[in-house]
Amino acid sequence: MGLIADPQEITPGFWLLVSLVFIAPVALMLLVPRRWLWRAGLGWLLLPFIAMAAGFVLLLVVGAGDPSATPGNALLAVGYIGIFTIIPWLLVASVGLGLGLLARRIIRNDKPPRGVRPAPRAPQAAAPAPAPVLPATPSGEPAPDPVFEGLTTDDLHARVRTMARDHRFDESLLPVRWFPDNDAPFVHVDHRGFHIAKYDRGQPHSERVTQDLDELLYWVADEVTFHMAAQEVAQGLTHADQFSSRVLAAQDRLLAERHPQWHQRWLTDPASPAAFYRRKTQTP
Repeated sequence: MGLIADPQEITPGFWLLVSLVFIAPVALMLLVPRRWLWRAGLGWLLLPFIAMAAGFVLLLVVGAGDPSATPGNALLAVGYIGIFTIIPWLLVASVGLGLGLLARRIIRNDKPPRGVRPAPRAPQAAAPAPAPVLPATPSGEPAPDPVFEGLTTDDLHARVRTMARDHRFDESLLPVRWFPDNDAPFVHVDHRGFHIAKYDRGQPHSERVTQDLDELLYWVADEVTFHMAAQEVAQGLTHADQFSSRVLAAQDRLLAERHPQWHQRWLTDPASPAAFYRRKTQTP
């Protein structure tokens, strides 16, 4: 046999050994957990050195008592074998490990392709705010909304909005905000009747109560037209002393045009927001 082996002399066992040398690192890279990946690859590359160290120790143990079984001779024998195995092993093992890493990326998708960032995780939806709990009745059921004259607070707000549309009032100024605060008026219903009050940090002040729905609607119209008038005159105001007379004239015109009956009541209403400015203009 020359330097190149005759194919007929290559046994099936040889091909099986070569196949295992390639297949084993591929399987190793596919099966090992990612955190142990580099340790497993390094261990596979150093496997011949581990085998040579084990062979060196084995030669010394087996040849104990033999004068020729010296550490030098054992090292020479192991080194001679290593010369013909280490370099081919490193080449074949490197190819096998590379194929294993490639197969791992394709099959297990451990790592995204270069230049492509992994998709960010979708943000978790915030937990919905708990619904307000109504006071419980003795039976454990939530207490129903207060009702007066067949109207709840929601019904009253609907009546106020209808009134504003019918008389062309600015609906953004209506006292039907979702939460009473910021010193703004707010209307609601309880067992005593219909309420209108201003709230500061949740505490009511300047509260008025009536059992007459028309009276409450008048109070709302008075509040809304006063603020409509104030917004109107503020645009052309040049001096603070002009505000009182101008806001009175503007509100007088708005109420007279849109609800004459309420306008007549407003002229002598001491609780109207405009009453302060009316007294101010009458003071010499």
